[in-house]
Amino acid sequence: MQRKKWIGFSKGYQGDIVLNDGAIHAINASHSSLLAVGITEVRGTFNRGDVVRIVDSLDFEIGRGITAYSSSDIAKTAGMKTESIRKNFQLPDEVIHRDYMVLFKETHKE
Repeated sequence: MQRKKWIGFSKGYQGDIVLNDGAIHAINASHSSLLAVGITEVRGTFNRGDVVRIVDSLDFEIGRGITAYSSSDIAKTAGMKTESIRKNFQLPDEVIHRDYMVLFKETHKE
């Protein structure tokens, strides 16, 4: 719980991860971790372990999380299925594990 408070109320963040509608639905409704397949864009430069904003295509902030990927890793894998990432890269399955993610609102702007 303390970790989630720190993530959610942290003053700083290092960049943005932009999601497609399917990923937004998955993290909201299914309480899933964030996978690369649902990412459409990465903004900014950050490293593994940094706090990043999770946003939709209109830049509405959905939440924040501690990323297991660097911005350059996301740029290489955005939109890829987990099986392809396992085959071609030495990266975790989840870009942001659910335990390291805080959502601000259960829905996003339409």
